[in-house]
Amino acid sequence: DWFGTVNVVAHATDSDREIVSPVRPASIVWPGNQNLSAAARLAAELALAVQGQAAFRVDAGIGEVTIPQSTQLVVPTKLTRYGDFAAAVDVVGAQLPPKVASDTVKFENATAEAAVHLFVPPDAPLGKYSCYLQASAQVPFTKNADGSDKKPLAVIDASTPLTLNITPTPLVLAAKVPDKGTVKRGETLQVEVQLDRRNEFAGPARAELRLPAQITGVTVAPVDVPADGKSATLAIATAADATVGNHASVVVRATIEIDGQSFEIHQPIPLNITE
Repeated sequence: DWFGTVNVVAHATDSDREIVSPVRPASIVWPGNQNLSAAARLAAELALAVQGQAAFRVDAGIGEVTIPQSTQLVVPTKLTRYGDFAAAVDVVGAQLPPKVASDTVKFENATAEAAVHLFVPPDAPLGKYSCYLQASAQVPFTKNADGSDKKPLAVIDASTPLTLNITPTPLVLAAKVPDKGTVKRGETLQVEVQLDRRNEFAGPARAELRLPAQITGVTVAPVDVPADGKSATLAIATAADATVGNHASVVVRATIEIDGQSFEIHQPIPLNITE
């Protein structure tokens, strides 16, 4: 346990000359959202306090990644619990680049690992961005030294950092999904996929469907699109015991190759399986 002020110092080398400069801290006044930037102000000092045991820790399984526009990023996420903490924890992407969207994953008391999905749309601004996964939970807390009279306290914490380097996309997908993706068990949903080629990409592609692990009883044969091809039709066949529900994080995936390197381009689609 410790509390006090911390000094941050920046070092650089210019023509074999070392430059040392103190760093002025700043405080986030308002965290912002996907439409408005965060608000901050300079502070006189940087305070730090370390006390007690955290209830949980969230680790993003990816540190830094280069990702083209029109791509869904699957972030493997690990939740470590400490002590007797067993409440549910909601995890969602935070301080994301403009227009980048995230789903929310709930870690129940027995869940240790799951995936958070981030979608980088075709018009996401290019550049390098630092972000993280935000975890929120109700944590039992008390000021009593003997640990008695604990009450739920809303706690928000950040994961290990995540850096996204967004690059131009060679391909944009547009999916025509009938009936808003609703299909009965035992039936087939025909999804037409349009390929909008960009940045001089003219090679072949393979179109298929990527499903979250919890969806079973769904089969989709991949479709090979020839060079300069502009469309493909995916037949989403559901078995009699397919997982019922309005499913999120379902994407059409096009796999392409540029200069010997493989890329995946994605487009989320709705999928609602009914009885």
